[in-house]
Amino acid sequence: MKKERCGWALLTTEYDQSGEEGVAKMFGDLGLVTGDQAKLLDALQKHEVAADLRPQSKVKKLKHSHAGSLDSCTPLEGSIGNAGLFEEIRKVVRPLFGPNRTLVLLAGQGTTGSRTISTDTATLGIKTVHLSKVALSKPEDGDCNFDLQYWVKQEYANYITKLRIEDPKTSSKTTRLELYEEMARLYVSALNVAVDECGARALGDAFWVSIFAELYYAACPHVQVVLTTRDPGLWAESRIKKHGKSKTGFICPRNSTDVLDRFSQAQCGADGKSFLPALDNGDLSVTELGWVLTGHDRFVRDVTRARPGSLLEFTIFGTDYTNNGPRRALLQSFLSNVDQLGKKNARRGDMAVE
Repeated sequence: MKKERCGWALLTTEYDQSGEEGVAKMFGDLGLVTGDQAKLLDALQKHEVAADLRPQSKVKKLKHSHAGSLDSCTPLEGSIGNAGLFEEIRKVVRPLFGPNRTLVLLAGQGTTGSRTISTDTATLGIKTVHLSKVALSKPEDGDCNFDLQYWVKQEYANYITKLRIEDPKTSSKTTRLELYEEMARLYVSALNVAVDECGARALGDAFWVSIFAELYYAACPHVQVVLTTRDPGLWAESRIKKHGKSKTGFICPRNSTDVLDRFSQAQCGADGKSFLPALDNGDLSVTELGWVLTGHDRFVRDVTRARPGSLLEFTIFGTDYTNNGPRRALLQSFLSNVDQLGKKNARRGDMAVE
């Protein structure tokens, strides 16, 4: 078994050669205030960085919209960026998923093993869409695969390209907000193809993870989540190397301080800074991109926390789960009773808010 070395040590590599100026730049990239610097330096020396060391001014506290409510499917404050998109997604999801059919969201970002997990769930008999393709597709999946390729790879890539344009003549605030609204309609079209035409029951990778909260709450409580994680520094280094300049890479602008998950396009479109150009993986340093991943993983945990048992989280790289046997056994154990769990939650009255 191959062990991954601690990636947070890599986060300081690009600054080590610059002395005090480099350290100052690192703190600037992270937005840390003076009081946090000593703690961060100590953590970096120990090769550990806790998520709560991020600047608190940039982390909006998550809470249920109705404090004390027993309804575990009430969206967390700030998690739904586009109410119109959320309602349209609900219209697609609600007729297809219920007590006898659970939606599985593969919420790990690409390069955490998302393709591997998609193959695993498909092997276990759960029809799975990874980005724009039905995993382990059969000849009868040809038409829906063709449609998915069109919506996700072609139309989606076109919108992402426009959102990343920095030319002020073609990227006014009005134009960008219109693009986000158009992209929201694209998501609904692609979702229809994936879960209705293709009959998918599991969705994974960047395209679907970008509307994770909308999909989760639309199907809740008939939804289970698999979050594959990876050391943030190693993930960021690999992501920049392999997908630094990609057709579909999307990250909210740096000053989108009200966004809970900078991979969320719905949240980014609703933010007051959304008229600024979106970013690609390669536009960020290893340090900053690592923090964006940490924020996404934290967001997934916060969303699912109200329903204990709805989240399976594990790391593939550098663990025994690089082997198919242990990994698929873990997944099978988690997913084998999801429909029974959905019935149990439904009997408790734990239903999504209409």
